[in-house]
Amino acid sequence: MVTALRSLTVAALALCASSAFGRCTPGSEFEPSLCPFRLPPVARIVIEENAAKSALEPDAALSCASFRVDERLVLRYLRRARLVDPATAHSTLLWSPCYAAGRLTLRDGRQARWQLTQFGVGWLRIGAGEEHTLYCPACRERPFVR
Repeated sequence: MVTALRSLTVAALALCASSAFGRCTPGSEFEPSLCPFRLPPVARIVIEENAAKSALEPDAALSCASFRVDERLVLRYLRRARLVDPATAHSTLLWSPCYAAGRLTLRDGRQARWQLTQFGVGWLRIGAGEEHTLYCPACRERPFVR
């Protein structure tokens, strides 16, 4: 009886692990594996930098003026984005010097920092916790560029 119960527990754990893994999409040469991301309920979004350009971009002629976001677009991005491994994102996704950044307050009172780029790559750090690297292949409307 104990052995049968132990076997059933191991089988249930394996099923849970495989179904969680199955929710991630497989990666390819040009797109990383993407996993679900559940954004906690948001109370407020603040945009601190908009149409900003990374200091790492030396081309003075490059303008990021067309990459302007509003609070509604930031929320839509965060709801549609998927988790991606940071190293894999770095090696497979296009880098953009154009970005927007800010902070948000969750309904439970926690504070977070966010940043997103015109090519749909971004990150979210909730409190002092782990930084989530995000990618939104479904974000194709302006001002995102594909």
